[in-house]
Amino acid sequence: MALPGGHHDAADADVVATALRETHEEVGLQLDRDTEWIGFLERARVQAVARPGFEIQPLVFALQRDVDLRPNPREVKAVVWAKLDELLSPVTHISVAYPGAKGIEPPRLPAFDVQGHVVWGLTYRILTDLLSVWGEATAR
Repeated sequence: MALPGGHHDAADADVVATALRETHEEVGLQLDRDTEWIGFLERARVQAVARPGFEIQPLVFALQRDVDLRPNPREVKAVVWAKLDELLSPVTHISVAYPGAKGIEPPRLPAFDVQGHVVWGLTYRILTDLLSVWGEATAR
């Protein structure tokens, strides 16, 4: 499970332009027409040996209505919608065995169960950050 995103191209004016382009390429959603710009989350460092020091800048947009998505089959296998209320529910909070672990007892990692799909790793961390910010904003 992943969120739409990708690499900044030289033709992109900034990271917002990258998000607009990548989201349209991957799922057919035109962020500049179908959503409201909210802002940035904290940068997320990728914890991978192959990409030391690599960071992702998550951007948040609010979708006010249902949209018809057209996923690019070369990049997206399926689209799964998750409402913030669902992710906040303790029912969706699970743990999973780290899939790459070798040994007798692999470490367990926090995750979400979204309609039978496991969300863990970097996507889980970004969504957890979003839920934290969302909770603080709605508590005001």
